[in-house]
Amino acid sequence: MNVTLTATSPSGTGIFTMYSIDGSGWTQYAQTFMLTEGRHTLDYQSWDTAGFVEPKASSSIDIDLTPPAVDGSPTGVVTTPDVTITWTGTDGSSGIARYEVSIDGGPTESVGMTTSLTRRWSDGDHTVRVTAYDAAGNADAKVITFTVSPESSGLFGVFQTLPLVLPAIALVLLLFAIAFWRRRLRRDEDEDRAEPEADDLPPEDYESSDW
Repeated sequence: MNVTLTATSPSGTGIFTMYSIDGSGWTQYAQTFMLTEGRHTLDYQSWDTAGFVEPKASSSIDIDLTPPAVDGSPTGVVTTPDVTITWTGTDGSSGIARYEVSIDGGPTESVGMTTSLTRRWSDGDHTVRVTAYDAAGNADAKVITFTVSPESSGLFGVFQTLPLVLPAIALVLLLFAIAFWRRRLRRDEDEDRAEPEADDLPPEDYESSDW
């Protein structure tokens, strides 16, 4: 930011001006100088060759060159026509002063410090452009894009219920696996009991004629 100091004297004689920035040493003013972004204190004083001296004066100067940041939602597909648009803005220097909103390329309207908008939307694609202004006049815009599609509610409902359904499915599969394992174990045990033991079998050289 450029700073220019101007002084006048009723005597019409030569004028000298001194200035100090943020409590630093005094410098004789010769030409326009620059201040960086931030808050500054400028002290200044003038006098002329006739001996007239101006009382020392001081001014606080806030310089904000950075635009605010703004974000908003929703995005993607929404399954209901009643949609609330929300947004937030931040500015670390001079602070947010106001917001302006434009819907689907329509005229821009100032909404003050309001950070939400609720209305019924038609099916299809929509855009909401939110512009945030800070106290220094800097601005930044966020375009919120979403699609209203009530027909997608069925598919989205399935995906939304998956976290609840998956544990139940896993439990059923586990119980089925346990029942199958126990049935297989019982069958193996029955087969083992059905096989004759070696002592119960007749000798291989036994002949009925020996009787």
